[in-house]
Amino acid sequence: MNSTRRGLLKASGVVTAGVLAGCIGEDGSEPAAQGNGETESLDGDGGYAAFFTLYDWTQNIAGEHMDIINPVPAGEIGHGWEPTANLQTQVAESDIFIYLDSPEFRWAQDAVESIESEGTDVVTVNALEGIDLLEFDGHDHDHGHDDDHDDHHHDDDHDDHH
Repeated sequence: MNSTRRGLLKASGVVTAGVLAGCIGEDGSEPAAQGNGETESLDGDGGYAAFFTLYDWTQNIAGEHMDIINPVPAGEIGHGWEPTANLQTQVAESDIFIYLDSPEFRWAQDAVESIESEGTDVVTVNALEGIDLLEFDGHDHDHGHDDDHDDHHHDDDHDDHH
């Protein structure tokens, strides 16, 4: 197993352990809906995921044992999205918050800082923990190449009668 796969498995284990460590609902209630923005709040055990992908991932792990809410409205991806203070309070009162410790999700980083400074019992799970990210400079092809391309067309063997 290479280190990338090992890191991914470790991160998955951390998330699974965090989800199962005291956050499983006892009432068997259905998971909360996702993507309706900040109007939803938890009615029992559960928490928040910082955006849809983490919400979906957590729902697949926790299933019906925990309510998870995606506060980012449907159609938005969370980059640069800013929640109201009401959501920050709701996250601080939940059992778990799954997020990415990444500048693109500054609001989630701020929520975690607030949770940690207040000393609440919210389990914070950084889904990037233990994963070595590859650097990406924004270019996906070589601009300085001098490939010799044959300027032929697939229909060159046909006579053009124009």
